[in-house]
Amino acid sequence: MPWYDQVALSPTHLVWCYDGVLHIASRQDPAAAVRTVPVGDITQVLSLVGENVIVSRYDSSLGSRDTSRAVSRVEAVPLDGSTPRTLLARTSRQAMPTPDGGLLVAGGADTDHWGVSLVEAAEGGGVTVRRIADAYPRQTAHTVSQLTLSQGRLTTVEQDPVGDWSYLHTRETGVADSPTAGARTTRGRIVLEDFSGSRPRLLDAGDGRTVISGYGTGAAQQPQLLGADRSLPGTRIDSSHSYRTATAANGRFAALTRPYNSAGAAETRVVDLDSGRTVYTTTDTVRAIWGTTLWVRSGNDSVAPVDLLTGQQGEPVWFGRGCLLSDFQAVGRWLLWNCVLNSEGQGVYDTVTKRNLTLVSGSGWDQAKLGDGFVAAVEAGQLKVIDVRSGTPVSRTAGKFEGDAWDVDPYTGVIAQLRSDNTIRLTSSDVPVSALVQRDATVATSVDVKGGAAQWSPTWWLNKPAASWKLVIGDKATGAAVRTLSGGLARGVVTPAWNGKDGSGRLVPNGAYTWTLTVTPADGQGAALTKTGTVRVTGAAAVRRDFVGSDGFGELVTLNGSGGLTYQYGTGKGTFTGKRTGSGWPTTVKVAPFGDLSGDRCNDVLVRSAAARCAPTGPRAGRR
Repeated sequence: MPWYDQVALSPTHLVWCYDGVLHIASRQDPAAAVRTVPVGDITQVLSLVGENVIVSRYDSSLGSRDTSRAVSRVEAVPLDGSTPRTLLARTSRQAMPTPDGGLLVAGGADTDHWGVSLVEAAEGGGVTVRRIADAYPRQTAHTVSQLTLSQGRLTTVEQDPVGDWSYLHTRETGVADSPTAGARTTRGRIVLEDFSGSRPRLLDAGDGRTVISGYGTGAAQQPQLLGADRSLPGTRIDSSHSYRTATAANGRFAALTRPYNSAGAAETRVVDLDSGRTVYTTTDTVRAIWGTTLWVRSGNDSVAPVDLLTGQQGEPVWFGRGCLLSDFQAVGRWLLWNCVLNSEGQGVYDTVTKRNLTLVSGSGWDQAKLGDGFVAAVEAGQLKVIDVRSGTPVSRTAGKFEGDAWDVDPYTGVIAQLRSDNTIRLTSSDVPVSALVQRDATVATSVDVKGGAAQWSPTWWLNKPAASWKLVIGDKATGAAVRTLSGGLARGVVTPAWNGKDGSGRLVPNGAYTWTLTVTPADGQGAALTKTGTVRVTGAAAVRRDFVGSDGFGELVTLNGSGGLTYQYGTGKGTFTGKRTGSGWPTTVKVAPFGDLSGDRCNDVLVRSAAARCAPTGPRAGRR
């Protein structure tokens, strides 16, 4: 570093930095001892203002270390050695002392809020900072290298022209009417040097989460999960194995492929992203995941579905003799295939009607991406949208193809293209997404709410965004609603949580409850989705005379001639399923089943002895 960056001259002092220590010499009294203040690694000594040395310090969060870039912050370092104070979050290190001992500095909170600030000495030995002029630096577009679009959420990898580092960003694009990209949210720095070809693999799960991986076994390239509202780095999905790449992801499932073994086979493990459990393992090549269906290669010319909930493989889908399957994509009921070598072509297979629709015969096919009921393809420099819902392809031109990088949102039907000027064009396919359906769900049939400290947290994954949702929980015995939960826009997933309390904040009685979920589609296409079920609640308020199991049904209490006090397990239907007996009771006692006397959410039994004394007894909380 040039020596002059470490030296500053004020009207009263000469300041320089050497080996992490500031040296302050008086110009008015050259014989005075030089004062020293440890400062650590700084970029530049700017000036002395009052009793503070103003310095710039490199901030690694702003970009690569380069003296020509605005990647430093401005700090005031007190001469008394107390803690430095940040004056400006970012600076280009352009500074000029003023005749009265102040300092003019170019900088700001960020590059969008730039200007010239005046640093002046304040009473008590501190300094003040005030903006005296705004500046409007020439805006340079971020360089976009990758993009994905899922559930109306655009994810990009962009290089910051100021700091020269790349970051992951997201923008909301809207889920109905004309799509437009909203404000950019920075999700953190992504170190491209860690990935082969400087291109990480980004797999959107369709619920706001992103699986990020490289193409290698290095630690930085291992598959990680980035939550919907989280910043990098993500969480490593499976630290117990080393993987080569993440092959596919959708909803709660991700397919992670290990390195090739000595026999030339590569094992792929499908992991439940919520539980961390491996649900399926195969050495067949994984081609796609949609909902709970895994698609694996079955020979060169076929694929086979695997139900990830049962592990059962279904009937293969065959694409013709001589086909060497190249590209394969799955969206809902639709499969997009490309064959090369002896039987070249491109087409769509409908898994509902079992019909195969050839779009291109021979080698005339180009890039294509699958949507819900359509294919977006490139033809002679034009973007084509091919509607395949009727079984007969209907093609239209959607403008010039501008996709240096591009993607199709299978949940909204919107096409994103990266233009040469680094802007992103969003085009509607004008093909309505299918009616709202459930891709997957995890709904527990029982829950211990632990007095309201724990929650019943079902999850439903959807095939497209929802405008709103409502979950009504009702008493199964009476049919009366006890709690209604609701929410607004949901991008592909609905995740309510119920703590076992009613609308007034009181714990509901233990027992069985019904639930009804109603979800309204955001695009207004098709009917609302309705799902129903039941959940058994324990750990809430005790039902009177329910002494065993917290099942919401009362027990019959009996005392036999041998002193055996017995709970006869009730079913609520006039029958019994079992019993529990405690011996040694006097046959002269009188027993009266009662409610919860102590507030421990356990019922009590009143026992009157022959001496006419009455005392409560019963199972202790947590030991029913």
